[in-house]
Amino acid sequence: MSYSDIQKLLQKARAAADAAEAHGTLTGCLCAVAPYRFDDWLVEILPDGGTDPDSSERLLKLYKETEDALEGDDLRFELLLPEDEEPLDARATALG
Repeated sequence: MSYSDIQKLLQKARAAADAAEAHGTLTGCLCAVAPYRFDDWLVEILPDGGTDPDSSERLLKLYKETEDALEGDDLRFELLLPEDEEPLDARATALG
C-alpha cells in the first residue's frame, strides 16, 4: 500500500493524523504496547474509532503488514512515507 493511498483513505475518514503519523503511531505502539490491537489503533487515528468496511479492510492490511515486518527476521520494515516524486518539503514534513 502506498503513502498516497493511505493518505486519501485517512482524509476521507476525517482522520486526526496523516498517513505518516498514523503509521508512526502504529509502529511505535506495536513496539511498546503489548498487546496493541487493530481497534486500539483505529481509536487513536480516526474520530469515531471506525470507518467504512472497505477502508477498514485496507487499514487492517497495513496493520498486519506492519506487524509482520516488525516481528520478522528479514528486516523488511519500511516507514510509510510519500513517494520520491512528491516535493521534498512534503517528504521532509512526513518524516518529521
